Amino acid sequence: MLNTNTKNLIKAINNKVIETQQYIHAKTSIEFLQNFEGVRSIGMMLLGETGLGKSTVLNKFESNNTERLATNSKCLVDYDFTALPILKFDMPEQPTLKNMCKAILEAASHPNITGTGSTLTNRVDNLIKHRQVQYLIIDECQHLLKEHGGNRTTEALNFIKNRMNEHKIIVIVAGIPTAEDAITKYPELSERLSYKKCYIRKFDIRTKESMTNFGSFLLSFQAIFAEHNTDICQLYETTMVHKLYLACAGSPRLFKYLLTNVIEAHAESKGTITENTFHKAYQQSQLNRYIGAFNPFSASIEKVKERISEWLTFEQNNADENKKINKTKRKP
Repeated sequence: MLNTNTKNLIKAINNKVIETQQYIHAKTSIEFLQNFEGVRSIGMMLLGETGLGKSTVLNKFESNNTERLATNSKCLVDYDFTALPILKFDMPEQPTLKNMCKAILEAASHPNITGTGSTLTNRVDNLIKHRQVQYLIIDECQHLLKEHGGNRTTEALNFIKNRMNEHKIIVIVAGIPTAEDAITKYPELSERLSYKKCYIRKFDIRTKESMTNFGSFLLSFQAIFAEHNTDICQLYETTMVHKLYLACAGSPRLFKYLLTNVIEAHAESKGTITENTFHKAYQQSQLNRYIGAFNPFSASIEKVKERISEWLTFEQNNADENKKINKTKRKP
């Protein structure tokens, strides 16, 4: 059973939001859209692999701006209502018109989510109008790919386009990189969502600037351990940096998982969390799928750097291959 301090430490790690270069770039891109509030419909794409912070950025934007937008909305009318200036929902796995309308209504806690596609569309339009929706944030947009929705995907894409035209709302679509391919195939919507394109990428340590960025990220977590009176080895140390980078595959989410596993592995021990603790934790749960059972925390720095090079080459080859496939698909 974990003690209270350990539980609080794990909670602090999982709740921590680090303003890395990637995070700041995404945050700034979204905040720039505020210039168009109530003026014109505009959109952006926020793309990145799972676990890189897309949802964190969007949730932070929602929490930081909902009250401001709601207050401004209420000043414009003379009747009482519950404003919903930012409406965020996940694209359904089967993105038909009805499923999409239901997802929006459910996200708004609407009491009635049944009816025909036309009925539900009218209900969504009334919701947007009467609750003064200004931002529509759509996550998991890779579900718009044809393998999910088939030919009916066009209905969902048309729905988004028409809501933008009719209500002058700002739309932010988010998803893994393949989401861009789904939207690009539909030029009428793609143009509307291309005002900003923001790609959140994994950490890199191949340049001085990128190493500093990852190092700042590590130091922020080092500070959390100090705040909870828990001693841990130096994370931003040349050898450890490379091992941590390889172990978490450059992913903020996987790094948090790693630290949680380390804390749990150390729960019954006393003294400092050492590299050996990381070794034990990683042995129980391998996070970087590419390196399999290879344990960075028991290998020499030379072997670790070698594996990093192999892994990054593998990732780049995969990315290049996917580009070729997508380019072929777009040909008439």
